[in-house]
Amino acid sequence: SERLEEYQDQILDVCRETFGTKGYSRHYRDPFLLEKLPGIAYTLAVMQLNFQQIDPTYFLLAIDTVANMLCGFSVIGRKSGLGEDRYTQLLSAVRKAYWGRGLYQGLTSLLVQRLPQNALLLNVTHAENHAIQKAYQKSGRIHLADTVVLRQFYAIL
Repeated sequence: SERLEEYQDQILDVCRETFGTKGYSRHYRDPFLLEKLPGIAYTLAVMQLNFQQIDPTYFLLAIDTVANMLCGFSVIGRKSGLGEDRYTQLLSAVRKAYWGRGLYQGLTSLLVQRLPQNALLLNVTHAENHAIQKAYQKSGRIHLADTVVLRQFYAIL
């Protein structure tokens, strides 16, 4: 959390790289969101709001310490109105050069360690977004519906 400000520009660069052209995000398909801002403009605007409004401890960063470069990130937020320990990954992305190396799964594993014992994690995407559905499945999420992926985290007794 103490290094978030140092990596904000790189977080935005990863967003541009990951979401800028192909639209691996519901922000390219959801008519409600498209009315707000199209595609990458929406994603970048939301990230700016996240920097202002989300506690830095809810930003998980994967950093290549040799290159001092951000490899990927995940921003976590509470889902108000759904209960005390309900969370969502607001946005997660991995720099293309690091795809296929398990970083998304690593960020999810770190998230599991940081969330309260009985927390629920909610992710929303389109069923046609096969790449993200596959990433969700690899990271241990349970697919419940076409646009909702929900995972219950239990402590190992």
